[in-house]
Amino acid sequence: MEVSFLQINNSFAGQNYLPYSAALLTSYFKTFSSATDEYKFKPFIYKRDSVNNLLSISEGSKVIVLSLYAWNSRLSLAFAKTYKSLHPDCFVIVGGPSVPDNSESFLRSNPFIDLALHNEGEVAFRKALEIYASSKNYFLVPSASFIKDNLFFKTENAERIKDLSLITSPFLSGSLDELITSNTDEKWIGLWETNRGCPFTCSYCDWGSATGSKQMGVFPGERLKEEMEWFSHHSIEYIFCCDANFGMFKRDPELAKMVGKIKEKTGYPHALSVQNTKNSTERSYETQKILCDYGLNKGVTLSMQTLSDEVLKNIKRSNIKLTSYFELQKRFIKDGVPTYSDLILALPGETYSSFLSGMCNLIESGQHSRIQFNNLSILPNAEMAKASYREEFGIKTVISDIVNMHGTLLYEEESTREKQELVIETKSLTPQDWRKVRSICWLTAFLYFDKIAQIPIAICNGLLGVPLYEIINALMSIDSKKYPHFSSIIKKLDQEALNISNGGAEYIHSKEWLNIYWPLDEYLFIQHVVEKKFDLFYSELKDILNETVRQTNSEINSFYGKDSINEIIQESCYLNHWLLNIPGKNPKKEIQISWNIGEAYISRINGRFSELTKAVAKNNYRITRKENFDSFDSWLQNVVWYGNKRGDYLNDFESF
Repeated sequence: MEVSFLQINNSFAGQNYLPYSAALLTSYFKTFSSATDEYKFKPFIYKRDSVNNLLSISEGSKVIVLSLYAWNSRLSLAFAKTYKSLHPDCFVIVGGPSVPDNSESFLRSNPFIDLALHNEGEVAFRKALEIYASSKNYFLVPSASFIKDNLFFKTENAERIKDLSLITSPFLSGSLDELITSNTDEKWIGLWETNRGCPFTCSYCDWGSATGSKQMGVFPGERLKEEMEWFSHHSIEYIFCCDANFGMFKRDPELAKMVGKIKEKTGYPHALSVQNTKNSTERSYETQKILCDYGLNKGVTLSMQTLSDEVLKNIKRSNIKLTSYFELQKRFIKDGVPTYSDLILALPGETYSSFLSGMCNLIESGQHSRIQFNNLSILPNAEMAKASYREEFGIKTVISDIVNMHGTLLYEEESTREKQELVIETKSLTPQDWRKVRSICWLTAFLYFDKIAQIPIAICNGLLGVPLYEIINALMSIDSKKYPHFSSIIKKLDQEALNISNGGAEYIHSKEWLNIYWPLDEYLFIQHVVEKKFDLFYSELKDILNETVRQTNSEINSFYGKDSINEIIQESCYLNHWLLNIPGKNPKKEIQISWNIGEAYISRINGRFSELTKAVAKNNYRITRKENFDSFDSWLQNVVWYGNKRGDYLNDFESF
């Protein structure tokens, strides 16, 4: 019997993910099953395609296996439904994180599914194929649910595999070799698992529930070394580590060092992306520092999610000590290692004020590289999905399209557009406040993390003593008649926030700009370049900041004087404008300004203090761009997409 296994992923930067779960389960089956002679596995289906093409690829299969995730469920199920209608005798198995633990409603809504598998899949998948090839008594399959004679049944969960050395490597077993050799034009992203399990129970996450217990297991170190050598041999540039908590175990620094040495020897992988452990320890710091030293990680992700102790308690994330994160951030800054932070909008108990205060606190404490602002979505097996939890915190949601950020829309099939359940209201956050918070996130990303106005804002905040909270509020409440251009930006932010709250997509598609979906902040960046609006932008910005400084810090006004403050802000905007890496700019430029803006800014973002001083003559700065691009498309990809959050170009100057 032929088996078609679908683990459909979105592409990223023209690269496709190796179907790790599909290869993992089939490898385990081939190693341990007595029924291997009964089945022939067709090449894994690993990327999005039309239903018709998927039907053609799978034709002749007696067994259809779907690995369901948020980004592929509707397409995968639409395909399986159609295939079942054409081949009623086929056997449809589903698994993955988008299969609900409480699956009766799910199975009744999708009657073409014969068997749903839960939790770890290795044992259940092996048993399912063995039973189908023999008795078809699904009661013998562990960790399974199904409908029989219109009655719902769920079997006991299989005991977790404690000794992970028993799980066959999907790479070393050769399960992926045919896929790679038959798709030589593909650029692959590798998925790598060094441990399994998560001891934490964050209410918005289903990672802990996916393994069914707090038990943690590790894969053998020698196996992991051989797998990384396999990645290197196949010239796989980017590896995504699937661990929930890399850096938790004593051996993790050595694992990081092992990957680094393989990169030094072979050139691969170029990067290793990890989910940093949630209990930030000395080991976490050491592990991340090693990855950065070897150039495997462009920055360390510090997953804050919220800076409210109350909210942390509500989402059962109280294991996180905010002081530890701030200490880690300071250490990384001192070592020259960029950090990135995550914040989630609309967590239970979060208010407009607490979110804005937390975001500002995060930046003022040293986060100048990037904050990833994530809309809260409800995952099927997270505690937050329960009716009692929703009622307790007044959670209201909207169904929205899932689109792949920086991804291309390959085809239009409305029926297979992926959907997500986004939170747009809680007891503590009204729909109006949600829109305002969403707008503030975009505005902050646009101004500060896209580096368009980071210099003047950092100067006003860090050296002129204006709280960032006041700066953001001032920018959000400007006089539309006095500042028409800035007002149009705020209006655009609110319109897009309203669009999302009504079920619209989170990102904006542009056919002209690489034909991909852009986050709104990046879209505005590009729009300002294309429409040549930056002169107008900086003209209004300096006046808004001047007005804000005068209204919020009387001591600074008295110390510097009105004219000096005006000059400082104007020159900060001027320097930032010239440092922006946009098409058509002279790669070399010498400018003169009165104040030591450049030194003061660099000192600020590096966690030091430097006074603003006015030169007797002038401060001379030479701008020499390290990166220049031949085409608009190249700039879009390398600056706006890849590079703007890093913003290295703001450092492309020297005094002379």
